[in-house]
Amino acid sequence: KELISVDGVGEYTANLLSLVGYIGALKQNPLEKTKLNNIDSVKKLGVELFKGLDHEVLYVFYLDSQKRILGSTMLDDGNVDSVSLNYNEISNAIIRCKPKSAIVLHNHFSKYPEPSEADDLATAKLITFLNYNKVTLFDHVIVSGEEIYSYFYDNRIQKIKEYIKNKTI
Repeated sequence: KELISVDGVGEYTANLLSLVGYIGALKQNPLEKTKLNNIDSVKKLGVELFKGLDHEVLYVFYLDSQKRILGSTMLDDGNVDSVSLNYNEISNAIIRCKPKSAIVLHNHFSKYPEPSEADDLATAKLITFLNYNKVTLFDHVIVSGEEIYSYFYDNRIQKIKEYIKNKTI
C-alpha cells in the first residue's frame, strides 16, 4: 500500500518490488552455511538465540555433511516450561533442506540445563522420526543462561539410540 502511494508505482510494480525484497531477505539468512561442528559453536549460537526469552523455544537446525546449517525450524508454543514438536514443520524443512543430520537446541529456565524425562522422551521420538527420513540427530543441546547440556557429550544420545534399537528389534 505504501509503494502504491508513490507517484508512478502501480499495483504490479509494488507487488514485484515487495517480492524482490522478500527474496533478498530470505537469501540473507545470517545462519546459512554457519558450521556447527563443535560444542563451542553450538553453545555460542544457543546462548545468543535464547538470550532474553521468557518462555521455552526449540530450534531444529538441519546440517549438511560438513555440519553447515542448511536451514532451521523454530518451534514456540509460548509456554514457560514446554514446547511441542511439530512434525509437519520438521518434515517440510527436511524436504526443503535435504539434510544429513540435525541438532536440536532448546532452553530451560532453571539454573541448571539438565534434561527432564520429557526431554528424553521428545529426543527419542525425534530420533525415530528423523531416522525414518534418513536424517541423523547429532545432538540435543539444552541452554540455561550461559550453561549448556549436550546429549552427545554426555553419551546420553547414544544410550537413547541403543534403547530405541533394542526396543524395535
